[in-house]
Amino acid sequence: MRKLSNDNYEYCITKSADQLSVIELHWFEFELRRRVHYSLELLLKALSFSLDELNGAKVERVIETWLEDIELSNNFPKGTQYFISTLKEYQSFLDENEFSKPEPVGASEQALHAISVLEVCRLQSIDLLEHISEVEGIDYMRKTFDILFEFEEKPVYTVLIEVLKYCVI
Repeated sequence: MRKLSNDNYEYCITKSADQLSVIELHWFEFELRRRVHYSLELLLKALSFSLDELNGAKVERVIETWLEDIELSNNFPKGTQYFISTLKEYQSFLDENEFSKPEPVGASEQALHAISVLEVCRLQSIDLLEHISEVEGIDYMRKTFDILFEFEEKPVYTVLIEVLKYCVI
């Protein structure tokens, strides 16, 4: 099932909405929402771990520790550069297969991976998003994408603060 959903997603991002069937669009939406949900949960996991380590703190303090921790990362040797670059600049470092990468262990790496998956999903879905159904209540996928768009000229750590505050906690 997961392979079928993933294959459909990969197919859909190469097409325009008028080239896709209703079923393909629905499966695309399912997979897109699944990826966004995964990323937001990963951010919650990273935040929860960091809050536990800090015995409670504000989101901004958590981000500061992530900036300190990422400097020591072997998996993200340019991690500090990624956190302080604008989201628009950070796009050039992103891999379109970001979602398929293994989940990192450290909280700072998890946060960076999560924001990477979210931004890749946003960029891949721009042309198809208007053909995806609205959900009742707060649509966290759209809210997250709105923040990513609105803050793309801001540093990644600022984008993380906004996503954490308005979509995760």
